[in-house]
Amino acid sequence: MSKQKKFWLWLPVVLYALVIFSSSAIPGQYVPELFPGSDKIFHFLEYLPFGFLIVRALSRSIHVSRLHSLLMTIFVVILFSLSDEFHQLFVPARQFDLVDAFFDLCGATIGSVLY
Repeated sequence: MSKQKKFWLWLPVVLYALVIFSSSAIPGQYVPELFPGSDKIFHFLEYLPFGFLIVRALSRSIHVSRLHSLLMTIFVVILFSLSDEFHQLFVPARQFDLVDAFFDLCGATIGSVLY
């Protein structure tokens, strides 16, 4: 596969990661809570397309099995989600929350499986 095709496969992943990182930089007082626990649903829905994009890029660019793509996606999402939660320690009125990271992983896993 050409470098150009790989670039176009991975560009959406990088851009979406930037969207996630940027949304995590919003101070907590500006993040609406529609109902108790609604942030967990947001985490799930935010990471669902991320998992889809990662597994798509992996499976098309390095030609590994679907299972390996899924496992690699889960690993990448765990690292990214934990780093994102760590990033929130430096954002006013935000915090590190392993439950949020769990919902991130669940959403990404479902997105990966949907691919």
